[in-house]
Parts: sequence; structure tokens; C-alpha cells
Amino acid sequence: MKWQHFHTILRTVAYPNQINIIAPCSTRKHNLLNPFPSGYIQFRNFLIVRLLLNYGLRIGELLLLECSSIKSNIKGDKFSLIVTTVEEGYGPRPPPSLKNVWGSRVLELDKQDYYFLSIYIGKIRTESDSHDFIFTSSQGVGKPLSYTTIHSIFSKIDDVFTSNYPEYKSKLYFDALQRLTPHVTRHTWAYLTLQRIYHLRYLKSKSTKKHLTVNHMKIIPSLHSTVSWISQ
Repeated sequence: MKWQHFHTILRTVAYPNQINIIAPCSTRKHNLLNPFPSGYIQFRNFLIVRLLLNYGLRIGELLLLECSSIKSNIKGDKFSLIVTTVEEGYGPRPPPSLKNVWGSRVLELDKQDYYFLSIYIGKIRTESDSHDFIFTSSQGVGKPLSYTTIHSIFSKIDDVFTSNYPEYKSKLYFDALQRLTPHVTRHTWAYLTLQRIYHLRYLKSKSTKKHLTVNHMKIIPSLHSTVSWISQ
């Protein structure tokens, strides 16, 4: 990854701090950092940021998610997030579009994320007769969210991040974060995914080399047995 892109990545240290900011308030613990009103909006925005960070979704892909996009297998031990487009004229707004034909895909959904989404869809989300999009406005009749709303959410989070964690915005560091935007979450997901893949392949490579070394040692006869065979 090019050096100039490092300022757009929430490094592993800054990542948990952002999660702390958007953690919803509960009856046991009030999150003073969360800039959003408690209840529906906090839980919705928490899910939005979590999905963008954990799966590298673009805004358009996020806004296209419908209640039917969340599915489990028959056994109920594996879960999927289906990213696809919707038909023209469906819903009260022009639907977002995927960036390319490869945008439609099925992602493995973490069990915890499936649990959160199920709670949100079943008990919190404002129901609508005109559309099935997951993320809706808290005002009026539950209209689907827009690009503008998503950017507004991140702008408020960025303000809190700047106030409480100024070291990650400092110009003294080459990897400082300039501004927290939805696209930063995608860069972060890509960076952490590549890091995890590299780590797994490195461990596999070490294991393979160790296995080959052990087998090679078994094949090579000992010096004593070789000398005995020659003397015979």
C-alpha cells in the first residue's frame, strides 16, 4: 500500500477508539462520547459503522441492503450478507447503484453481527410499507437513508474523534488521520484483511518448511549406519 494512503487508515490502535465512540448507551453504562441521541439512532449508527469496518462495504452497497439480505443456513450456525442491486422504481427514492457488475456478492456474516442485525430489524427498525431497506430515518415514515445522512454521521463521529484523540490527527506523524470518512473504513478493512492474510500465509509457510525439514532428516541415514553399510 502506498505511503500516501497511510493517513486514510484507522490503525489498529485508533480502531478500538472509534468503536468506543459509537458504542450505544445502555441502562448500565452511559457512553458520554457518543454524539447521537440514545436509543434507535445510536444502535442504527453503531451497526452502520460496524458493517462498513468489518466488511469493507461502500456507501451504495450499505444503502442497498434489505431485510432479506441477512440470511442464515438451515443449521443456523453460518450467516450471510447478500450485497446486490434492486429493481428500478422500488422504494421512495432512486436506488443507489453498485460500482460494477462484480459488486453483487455474498459475504460471510459474523455471528455477532447477525445477532445485532436481527435485533435491529426485528425490534428497532421503523417498518415501512414502501420499501425493505434496512437502514431508515428516525423521522417521519421511516424513509431509507441517503448518502448525505451517512456522511453527516461520520462528520459527527470525526468531531468527537478529533476532540478526544487529537494525537491521531496530529500533523507531527506521517500516518496521522486527516479526516474520518466512510471511505476510510473501507481502506481500514482492506489494510487489516491483507495483514491477516499475510500473517496466516506466513504461519503456513513456516509450518510447511518445518514439516519438510523433519521429513528430510528422516530420509537422510545417520552417519553410523552409513559407515556400517560401507564397511560391509
